[in-house]
Amino acid sequence: MKCFSILVALVLSALTLATHIDNGWDDDSPAVAARGALSPRRGIWRPRKNQFCDIVRVKTEVDCWRLPQHGGAGNRKVKSLKGTRMNVEFSCYVDCENVGGNKSWDYAVNHKCYIPGYYTDRSCSRKRLGKCPWYKKDKC
Repeated sequence: MKCFSILVALVLSALTLATHIDNGWDDDSPAVAARGALSPRRGIWRPRKNQFCDIVRVKTEVDCWRLPQHGGAGNRKVKSLKGTRMNVEFSCYVDCENVGGNKSWDYAVNHKCYIPGYYTDRSCSRKRLGKCPWYKKDKC
């Protein structure tokens, strides 16, 4: 009986070590869970796709800021963008200063600055963008 138990334990141990266990992470990507939306494919975290959005509710230009607020220590305008049909690329949002009843500030990837969510169209919703993983709430 002891020999049988030892044999079963050895076989199970060998099978366990030989079995590939897929942990569900894509090891090729360093930002696997950084801005994650749950992937329906395997239930793993994947980065969300950037969204191309229009600048709306502005007659001339909207300012793109280094930090997600108007003014403040160390903050400055990076660029001014004209309204409508700009198709600016955004990657994520942060909650900060309230502009027109909207606290989200969308991060413009190509300009490396933030635009108040009040001035972006519906393509840049919170659900589509996801929160910026690097931004700490205490910076607002």
